[in-house]
Amino acid sequence: MTLRGKAFLAVIAIMCGLIIIVLIAAVLFLQHRAISLERELVQDNVRRVLNAIDDELSALDKFTFDWSNWDDTYTFLKTQSPAYIQANLSHGELLKQGISFMVFVNTSGTIIYATGLSLEYDEEAPVPDSLAQLITQPPSLTQPHDEQKGIKGIVVLPECPVLFVSRPVLTSEYKGPRAGALITGKYLSRAKIKELSQKNRLTVSITTLSEPLSSQHQAHRTEAITVEPHDTNQITGSALLSDVSGNPAVLVSVKIPRVITRQFRESLFYFIAAFIVMALITAGAIYVIADKAVLKRLTQLATFIHETVTTQDLSRRITLSGTDEICAIASAVNSMLQTIEQDIQTIQDAEKKSLCCTDIS
Repeated sequence: MTLRGKAFLAVIAIMCGLIIIVLIAAVLFLQHRAISLERELVQDNVRRVLNAIDDELSALDKFTFDWSNWDDTYTFLKTQSPAYIQANLSHGELLKQGISFMVFVNTSGTIIYATGLSLEYDEEAPVPDSLAQLITQPPSLTQPHDEQKGIKGIVVLPECPVLFVSRPVLTSEYKGPRAGALITGKYLSRAKIKELSQKNRLTVSITTLSEPLSSQHQAHRTEAITVEPHDTNQITGSALLSDVSGNPAVLVSVKIPRVITRQFRESLFYFIAAFIVMALITAGAIYVIADKAVLKRLTQLATFIHETVTTQDLSRRITLSGTDEICAIASAVNSMLQTIEQDIQTIQDAEKKSLCCTDIS
């Protein structure tokens, strides 16, 4: 194989090795970064939904606090006057506030009055029997340990999970003794989940746990937001929420498109394509420069020597531009040819003299 062929293969081998190294490094580093960014994005979106749910619960708690610390409510639980209902709860108050139910309970745990909305939040409807049983059966949700804070959180009904608030009914001056409790809530039904999805521009799902979690899994799930790829196009983040008793109750999940992964794949494809093109251009440039600066001149020198040997013309000389080692070799070849030519000439002159002397004698 010629030197030019060896140089060409060497350049190709070096560039292929460089492309493979860069490809592996890009995939390992960029893919890890893309997965990390995608995970952070999913976690941020899950936190947005959790914050939205917490905001709903805080607004519900504020509404309940205002109504439970009101002289009119306090008097109603003492007297059970229909005038209170007529004045405050007969004009679609729940529909205006978007509250699923209001339940008034006296100090003995008996429901004095209850009103509510349907699971779709579109019309008034009776309070579910499951909710009435939950309120009246022990352990009581109407007698909080801290009357200033009340009870708030999530309770699970057969119909759906519920944002739940229970506060003691006191006077407008926050004084007792308490007359009972006011319980309010918001159904986490399909209508509310749809509202959360539209408000946050995400695909949200809230599911009730069908079976209890192990203690190890429960500890893991309550400490962090889990992220799991759904498929190549979607990824899901989920967080576990506990009920008012502190037990795992519902799983809030958010599903989003894998935009970052898709962008990573496209970017990696264009990067590798651009790098290969640049590598080929660089390899071609290196080969052309090496061929012009070294290989072509070496070929000229080799051709000159071969022709000189073939023709045995010692008067021939080679001229190469530059001051590098190849020019030094060419100069040395010219000097060698000149020396050989002079030596041959000297020998020929000596032979002529010898012939002349022989003829004279």
